[in-house]
Amino acid sequence: MQRTRLVIAGAAASLLLAMSVGSVALAAGGGTGGTLEGPTWVLNSYAVAGVMTDVPTTVYADAVFTAATVNGSGGCNVFNGSYTASGAALTFGPLATTMMACPAPQSTVESAYLAALAKSATYTATAAALTIYDATGAEILAYDAASPTAITGHTWHVTGYNNGKQAVVSVIADTDPTAVFGTDGQVTGNATCNSYFGPYTTTGSTIKIGPLGSTLMACPTTAQQEQETQYLAALQAATTFEVRGLNLEMRDASGAIQATFAARAVEPTPSAAPSAAPSVEPTTAPSNAPTTEPTMAPSNAPGTMSPTPPPTSTTGGGQGGGPTTSLLLVAVGALVAVSILGARRALRDR
Repeated sequence: MQRTRLVIAGAAASLLLAMSVGSVALAAGGGTGGTLEGPTWVLNSYAVAGVMTDVPTTVYADAVFTAATVNGSGGCNVFNGSYTASGAALTFGPLATTMMACPAPQSTVESAYLAALAKSATYTATAAALTIYDATGAEILAYDAASPTAITGHTWHVTGYNNGKQAVVSVIADTDPTAVFGTDGQVTGNATCNSYFGPYTTTGSTIKIGPLGSTLMACPTTAQQEQETQYLAALQAATTFEVRGLNLEMRDASGAIQATFAARAVEPTPSAAPSAAPSVEPTTAPSNAPTTEPTMAPSNAPGTMSPTPPPTSTTGGGQGGGPTTSLLLVAVGALVAVSILGARRALRDR
């Protein structure tokens, strides 16, 4: 009887211990599992020193799961590798990436993103979101399920291209190769120095581009000329494509990446070029016609100063004082004459 009690007590203790461990695990958090395959999972935030940080709007990173592999954009380079999902557990094998040089903030996001994938322990996936947790149950990556995006309707800026030597390389600084896929079945863009054009067709995720033609300007440098030639060759070698949000990836029949692109959420508006055409608005020509507006007459009202009349010119070229001054001069002359005559008479009388 006592032995039976000991067995029951031991079982109860084991049950309590299991419940305690389960409670700790529940308190620690972690994932509940779900379906990974199907959506393109677009990264919206990642852990930095234990704090979830939003992905900048200028950076795009994602993950796509198939039956045995995962691939995606790290923010600049693309990655692929194996993963294992069992229940809520999720771990990733070694991931291979392209080796393009990336500026910030793309490089900052990519480093943190790939490091977080290596720490994955559990996950929770719903139809709209995917969250990945580390071994402590802390959230380290959060994604949104992306809606499919068409290849048309964007200006795709090249972020990398296959140089024909089994390497995907980034574009030369201060160059901007592009691709614009029209709804009319024509693709156009900037190859590096020249503009190019040609037909394309798509069926599902397959694509055929070319033959392509281009203008024939010489590039300023040999490196730019080589980039142009290799980029156009890569476009025409592509057989499949995949659009992920604002990212486009093209591969050949062997699965090798041929070109990667990114569209900008807002394309910069080009500034208006100055016009060399003369203005069509005529300037007002000076008029020789007399004005019809009367000039203002001087006012004699009290408190206003009447203008002084200008001096009158005399025939001798001197300045006169008008009629009053002339009379005074005549009178003075007469008095002088009378005085002279009087003096003469006085002398005769003596």
